[in-house]
Parts: sequence; structure tokens; C-alpha cells
Amino acid sequence: MRTTAVLLIGICGLLAKAFVGQSDSWGRLPSRSVAPAALWDQFLPKDPVDVPLNASALSNRLQDVIFTVMKKGLPQVDIDLPAGLILGVEGEEPDELEPRALQAKAGDSDKAKAAKKEREVRGDRELAGAFVQFFYEFKNSVNLCVLFRNPGLANLARTAWGDFGKARVVGFPSSKSVQDSADVAKLLRNRPWVLAVAPRARQLRQLQELSEMPDVKMQLILANARVRCRKQGEDLRRDVATASNPVLHVSFMSKDALVFKSIDTPWVMVRRDGTEIWRGDEEPSREVLLDVLKR
Repeated sequence: MRTTAVLLIGICGLLAKAFVGQSDSWGRLPSRSVAPAALWDQFLPKDPVDVPLNASALSNRLQDVIFTVMKKGLPQVDIDLPAGLILGVEGEEPDELEPRALQAKAGDSDKAKAAKKEREVRGDRELAGAFVQFFYEFKNSVNLCVLFRNPGLANLARTAWGDFGKARVVGFPSSKSVQDSADVAKLLRNRPWVLAVAPRARQLRQLQELSEMPDVKMQLILANARVRCRKQGEDLRRDVATASNPVLHVSFMSKDALVFKSIDTPWVMVRRDGTEIWRGDEEPSREVLLDVLKR
């Protein structure tokens, strides 16, 4: 893969972290606090959350998160970044961190719809490419399978990335050719790390079924699966979110409101200038966040 300054900045520092002090315990991150806070804790000042507000800060946070995920070997994690965000993996300058309206609207021309779709696909591929870059640099790509929604997207990624080491870059087979989750398991054979890129609902279901099979051992990474901060009642994505660790979540609820969560932080929503307007230990629904914005 083409080496870019965005992802290689700080790699030496990250390598050093692996040899300093004792390593953290391995296993699933807790999704909530073990015990309720004392009554007086409610009146103590809260530590500010370091929310990345620009492309450079987000790139640095992403590097730290990828390194931690690889070091701890967490069984299932998810990362969501804003749709269409360009990180610079494929050689271009990284984007500014801002919301983009990529949903097709009534009245859009075919050209406009295609451009929006292409931008969304590019953003998904850039996030996947960040992981591939790290596995390549750490000489661990032979253990990685990158799984796109379909073979066509996998072909585009292989072309865009060029040299991606020994990673297996494939797409989910078509729904007509897949009989059950065992068919998907064949794609993942001998690859303990599985990076699923923007999977569809039925593909999420297949991955969950695979993760529950006793003879399937995999560290599953969901990239832009969009399972967080959903509307209430979306059972499948809620179940996937419950089984997963939100190691990095960055999304816009409005042009001026950013939702953030990382490995060691609570959920927060901030203004573009960093002013915190909501925080919580539990993942909020979309309705809760929209209600906060109405106040």
C-alpha cells in the first residue's frame, strides 16, 4: 500500500509503547461502570473529554485506537467515522472534519447520486485502508481478512491500495450464492483478524452467527457498520452494538453537534468549538441526542 504521512506519523512512538511498562489485560472492554457513582460525585467537576475537532487530531486518535486494538486482541470492536471522510490513505490530503450530506435526495441527478455514493464508498475504503496500513507496517497482514459488502468493492480497494502485503481482500458473496454463515466462514479461513467494511444488515447477522460458533476464532472489527446511536427499536443493530466495543465513534447529529466516544471516555456530544452539551456512560439513542439539541 502507498505509505502516507497521515498514518505513518507517530508509528515509531506507538511501537515504543509496546515495550514500555506492563501490558494491559486482554479481553472485552466494559460497556458500563461496575458500580454506581457516589451521590457526591454528581457535584464534582467532570474531567473534560479530549474530542478531536480537526482532521489531524482525529488521525492521531485513530492511530492510537488501531494500535490498542491490535495490542489487546479485543474479540469484537466497532469504529464509525463520518461518512465520506478522506483520511489521506490513498495519497490525497486529508479532509477537514465536517458533516457531508451523502444521502440521495429527491431531485438529485443520476450524476449527483453516483458522486455521493462514490464519496461514501471512498470514505469506507479509507478507514479500512488505515487498518491495512498498520497491519502491513507491523508485518501482520498475513493474519488479516478485509471483507467488503461485495466483490466489486474489494476489487476497487485492491486497485486503489496497490501493495497491501499478504492481507486477504475479498467481498461478501452475493445473497443468491450464500446458503448460510458457513459459506462466509470459508472466506475467513486461517485469518484470525476480520475487518468487515460497512456490512449490510444481513451480513451483520452472518458475522454475529459466526462469532457465536465455538469452532470459529476471530477478532472482528466493524468499520463504519453504523450500529451506534440508532433509532429505538432497531433490534439487529442494537444486538450487534451490545456484543461489540465502541473503540472509536465520531458522528454528526447536526452541522454544529459532534458525538464522540473512544476506548477510555464516556459518550459526549459537543459543539464544533468543543463545548460539551451532553455526556453519559450509556450509549444514547438518536432520539435522546435530538432531544438535547432541541433544548
